[in-house]
Amino acid sequence: MKKKTRIARTACLSMALLMALSSFSWAESSITKEETVYVNLSHEGKVENIIVSDWLHSEELNAEFYDVSTLDDIKNVKGEEKPIAEGNTLKWKTDKGEIYYQGNTKKDLPLEFDLEYKLNGEKISPELLAGESGKLEIRMEITNKDSHEELLSSGRKTLYTPFAVATVFNFPTDNCRNITVNTGKVVNDGNTSIVTYASVPGLEESLDIDDEDFDDMFDLPKELILKADVYDFEMGDILITAISDASILNDIEGFDDIIDETEDGVEDLSDASEEVQSGIETLSDGTGELLSKFGEFNDGMFSLKDSMSIMEDSINDKILEGSIELTSGVDEFKEKTEELKDGTEELKDGTEELNDGIREAFSGASELKWGSSKLADNLELMATQVAGSSLDTDEVKTAVEKAVEKAVEGAVAAAIANDATLTKSQKDNLEATATAAGSQAGDATGQAIKDSLDAKLVPLMTKLGGGLNQLLLGAQALEGGLKDLTNGMKALVNGSDDLKDGMETLNDNAELFQTGASDLAYGANELTDGLEALGEGAVGMKEGIEGLADASKTANGGIDSLQKGAEDLYEGYGTFSDEGVEELHDKVMEKTKEYDELFEIKESLVELSDRYDNFSGIGENTEGKLKFVIKIDGIEEEAVVEEAPTVEKEKTGFIAWIKNTWNKIFKK
Repeated sequence: MKKKTRIARTACLSMALLMALSSFSWAESSITKEETVYVNLSHEGKVENIIVSDWLHSEELNAEFYDVSTLDDIKNVKGEEKPIAEGNTLKWKTDKGEIYYQGNTKKDLPLEFDLEYKLNGEKISPELLAGESGKLEIRMEITNKDSHEELLSSGRKTLYTPFAVATVFNFPTDNCRNITVNTGKVVNDGNTSIVTYASVPGLEESLDIDDEDFDDMFDLPKELILKADVYDFEMGDILITAISDASILNDIEGFDDIIDETEDGVEDLSDASEEVQSGIETLSDGTGELLSKFGEFNDGMFSLKDSMSIMEDSINDKILEGSIELTSGVDEFKEKTEELKDGTEELKDGTEELNDGIREAFSGASELKWGSSKLADNLELMATQVAGSSLDTDEVKTAVEKAVEKAVEGAVAAAIANDATLTKSQKDNLEATATAAGSQAGDATGQAIKDSLDAKLVPLMTKLGGGLNQLLLGAQALEGGLKDLTNGMKALVNGSDDLKDGMETLNDNAELFQTGASDLAYGANELTDGLEALGEGAVGMKEGIEGLADASKTANGGIDSLQKGAEDLYEGYGTFSDEGVEELHDKVMEKTKEYDELFEIKESLVELSDRYDNFSGIGENTEGKLKFVIKIDGIEEEAVVEEAPTVEKEKTGFIAWIKNTWNKIFKK
């Protein structure tokens, strides 16, 4: 026994659900035109006829409507008013504040539908499917034909008006089992399996992004592939609604804050890198000046060494010649002590210059340490900001579930309120059915949006956070190394201060030594014994100065190595800044340009969606609202309807009203 009555009932209820889901709110306006385009398609998706229903309404009861319409055979379907027509302009007068009229059109639809049927792997005409059994496959593809050439900052681009399309198939469970789909949902209530398919045709072409990236961002395959095991096959009507809606593009909004924070972090990193490089440059310059000054000090040390050698030879020669040449030797000694005084003055000046160079090097190292500390702080701040940037997809899911559930319940409640023929039991049944349908539709829609957001955002945030943490670890290691360098330079400053003090003492003693030499000239009689002792001391002093000269040479080599190391550090960090930080900066900026273009396309699509508010025309100063309601007749083996007892009772109820309205609109 066939179940046409049950299938028709389910189809009508599904149509009511689609009409409720396709409704949306409007801002207050004095005149509003709500247009519904009813379309009959063949089983393959070809247009058979189009009927357009228009509702003009105003807040004022005594109203004049100046409308525009390209429809043929226009007639008032809810009153006796007749329009005054001038070309495509219609003037309506009414004391009820509203006009309902309809007409026909052969205008092309903005969407094109293509359906293909296979049974057991072979193509088959849908008219031959009724009563057949086997493996059924139905393929459905929707193409957007409403394209526009839009001028963007990157040039002209072809964009498609975004249409949100919802499709519902109805299959009796006794005839169709094991239903699977590549997209959408399958809901089974025990008697009927309902397949829902949502799509936004033309969106992928408008966004112009890779198929893989599009699938990650939006779970909207171009084609529905439905498979089932069928027995004595029959199928209810296929119902489709379509509205121009760009709300799905709100998924793109979640990337705005992340991109802004990433750009700011990379800019901070680039600025900090420049400050660190400046500090390293100061260190390199300071070590170069230190090397220059220490070279002068080294020259003074070797000059002192030569002078001590001369003094040693002179003293020993005078002692060997004896006291006859004592006076001459004392005079010569006096001259040499004056040379010693000059040498110590020169040595003192060299140590002061050495002290200044070391202090400049310490200052450069401190600046470098400060720059590396700021680099680490900026990286840590970036990592914190990126880690804190998230989109609560559970909240989005909950909001979508509630919105869909309320829309369904509201639509059914309004219909019940307008139907005084319903009994309380019927009202309760309808309300329970609307609540269950709204809950199922809300759960499916909310979960789909949440899954799409989670699949895109989590990998992106993980990769970005990991890269920033690696940069942070490197910056912290650099800061630790620079801390050790600063401590070493501080110790070198202290040692330089001690050396400076010692040279000042040496200079003071040289002055006393010179005074003693003058006194020695007057005490020639005591000079012989003193010269012997002085000769021995001169030898020791010569050896000490030779050791000091050798140490000075070693120190000069160490400072040379320090200077080369500072230059290498400067060059190495310059490479890091140019090839590392700047490359990161350039890549991030290049990627954000792609996102900027994506956002620009999104804004253009929203504008196209807002403009598509009518199909057959609209008057000035009129706010439009448009939806398409499309029907493909079901496939049935028998034409005779077996009425169930409950159907007779429902002929005057809400479901019967929907069914009768549909039959009147699409009667052939």
